[in-house]
Amino acid sequence: VFYPSPLNRLDTFFGFNKLFQKHFKTEPLRATLLAYIPPMGSFFLYRTIAGHFPFLLIAFVPWVLLFFLNRHEKRSWVGFGLVLSLMIWTSLHYTTIMSMSVICIWFFYELCARAAKAIRKIGKFSIIDLRTDILFFTKAFCLAITLSAYPLYYTLTFIVDYPRTESMNREPYTGILRGLHAIWGVEPYNHPASLPTGWGWAEASTYIGLGSLVALALIGVSYAVKLRASKTKKTQLELFTYSPLIIIALFITFFLLGMGNFSSFSPFAIL
Repeated sequence: VFYPSPLNRLDTFFGFNKLFQKHFKTEPLRATLLAYIPPMGSFFLYRTIAGHFPFLLIAFVPWVLLFFLNRHEKRSWVGFGLVLSLMIWTSLHYTTIMSMSVICIWFFYELCARAAKAIRKIGKFSIIDLRTDILFFTKAFCLAITLSAYPLYYTLTFIVDYPRTESMNREPYTGILRGLHAIWGVEPYNHPASLPTGWGWAEASTYIGLGSLVALALIGVSYAVKLRASKTKKTQLELFTYSPLIIIALFITFFLLGMGNFSSFSPFAIL
């Protein structure tokens, strides 16, 4: 089911372009420039060069988000279910898990915001108000599970027949220098001798985790400055339709997933 790389990049580009323009109402030039980042980013290029083809699943991410964010449209559940089933057929990989994490966190935030608004306005919030959302997820997940029954069944039986008898080998911390070189280096397999070698779980906590933390800090500072400058104290940063709480929740979730089994408190180590 894997896409050839050129088709994957095109699909990723057009998916993010459509997501930015249709849902976030981004003007065409800005949407086009932003859409180039995911398929051409060094992280995904380096991963596919190394043979980690499940990372090509990024092509499906913008479509999953687009169908979810437009879930009140009539046939959006069909698109969501089909894309999710394709992701499962391709690989039950990090990208699939993280995509569903984004959906769950985003929906939970919207649910809380909707409930708070209803309580302020009429003093109560009913589960009946969620019937459209409940139907969307129910139909979409039933479709995805039905279409993906074979690989799911095979995976479960394989786990039962071949249980893991020993823990994963723990990899050394890659270091900040290695992380910076991994992002901006020219050749992924020609590192200076002074840098540690090997690619593994630790890099997620190194340059992805630290990079996300820096981005989160910049977003928080920008938001605080914008909010303080507003006389009403309610204006949000123009880049966001949603609260920065979503960004914080996503960062914490991805940081925990990126820990692998290094920490005894990581989800994988606990499992």
